Amino acid sequence: MATILFQDGFRFFIPSLDHHPPHIHVENADGQAKFNLEPVVEIIKMKGMKLKDVNAAFIIACQHRENFIQAFNKIHPAQ
Repeated sequence: MATILFQDGFRFFIPSLDHHPPHIHVENADGQAKFNLEPVVEIIKMKGMKLKDVNAAFIIACQHRENFIQAFNKIHPAQ
């Protein structure tokens, strides 16, 4: 599991055994969420994380979208 970013109490990561399309997982003390990165950032899953935290994580994911896509494609090259 590759941690890509720690910010504001969130850990953004990409599991080594994952799948396309590019997406990012995020967790904090309360729960987890997952965001698709293409064509735009969108929430696809959340569990236990407070809505205000999901919104904060979404903003961070938008700010770092290009870096997350590059990291995802490096870990999981297109077939």
